Formats: sequence, C-alpha cells, structure tokens
Amino acid sequence: MNNITKKELVDAIAEKAELTKKDSQKALDALIASVIDFVKKGDKVSLIGFGNFLPYVTKATTKKNPKTGEPVKVPSKTILKFKASKTISDLLK
Repeated sequence: MNNITKKELVDAIAEKAELTKKDSQKALDALIASVIDFVKKGDKVSLIGFGNFLPYVTKATTKKNPKTGEPVKVPSKTILKFKASKTISDLLK
C-alpha cells in the first residue's frame, strides 16, 4: 500500500479533469475547507457515490495518567468521521 501525497492527488485531479495543477490545487483546497466548515457547524456532507463526512462527538471521560496513576479528565470533542458509500465499499472488495 502506497501513501499518496496531496501533490500526487492534485496531479491526478489535474490529469483526469483536464485542469492546470494550480486550478486542481485550488479546487482540492476549497473542497477540504468546505467539508471542514460544514462539519464544524454540525452538518453531514454527503457525496453520492463516494461517502459521507460527519461530525462525531466523543464523550467526556476520565483516564489514568500512566506515569502517576492519577485520574485525568478528558473533555468531549468533535471529530470528523468518514463512511464510504456502498458503491465505494463494493469496489474495494
């Protein structure tokens, strides 16, 4: 399994969409920023045939500091989750 970089993804987008690399970079950056903005507001972003980006709120918990054994409160936070569409899941089988 290869680790694809953002630059390689931009290059692939430029080739497939017949765009300049500069325009592809702008489009990818805009997509990422837009998804983050919507999820920050608590919205789910659905890309039909690809998947859903959604906010997930973790529960506040108490953990133990491994060095001291003292309890440490871990606050609740919102994280980004991605759930692939059935189409994508079937293609990856």
